Amino acid sequence: MTKQKIDCLLIHTPQDALGRKPFIMYMAMGMFALADYLHRSGYSVKIIHIGVEKIVNSKFSIENYLKDKIILSVGFSLHWYAQSGSCMNLVDRIKSASPRTKVILGGYTASFFSDQIMQKNKNVDFIIRGCLLYTSDAADELDGVDLGGRRI
Repeated sequence: MTKQKIDCLLIHTPQDALGRKPFIMYMAMGMFALADYLHRSGYSVKIIHIGVEKIVNSKFSIENYLKDKIILSVGFSLHWYAQSGSCMNLVDRIKSASPRTKVILGGYTASFFSDQIMQKNKNVDFIIRGCLLYTSDAADELDGVDLGGRRI
């Protein structure tokens, strides 16, 4: 069976509520805008909301999800501070299951604590600081980022 290739998997993880239903279920709307931009630029993109996946299937495992896929990069929405522990735990699990996958964080908390995160968690490859306010036309004038041979 051929593995499905995904250029960028975008993930929202809620705060782990110690066995109860997860909360901080609100995904930053920028995730959808980013997915749309990447898709229109020719990248394959998927969005996963870990909280919804666990409500639909209580046995959901990111490791099982990754088994039949080749994922070049994973982008996390680390928007709210309370979800930091859950997010970092998932980062470590993804890197363990797929060491070559590049891990990118974005959001208010990732921006504010970017230095500390990069120093303490070697599984995070990149942090996008601030908000993505530029349209694709404005971004074309800026230096891009190489993602698997194509620049964004």
